[in-house]
Amino acid sequence: MGSVAPAEFIGVAEESGFIVDLGHFVMRQACLQAKQWLDQGRSLTVAVNVSYAQFSRNNLLG
Repeated sequence: MGSVAPAEFIGVAEESGFIVDLGHFVMRQACLQAKQWLDQGRSLTVAVNVSYAQFSRNNLLG
């Protein structure tokens, strides 16, 4: 199927409740990638969009 634009899947993920698991996966992957880049001596800033559903959970920082 190739790349799928966020506009095509975010709504479905939110309605199904999958958005929190998806957000957890994306956040973890972003942190792992940032760690690899830092270990390589690269200077960087990483930004990740977080859904309201993730903010409403108490474990976002964890």
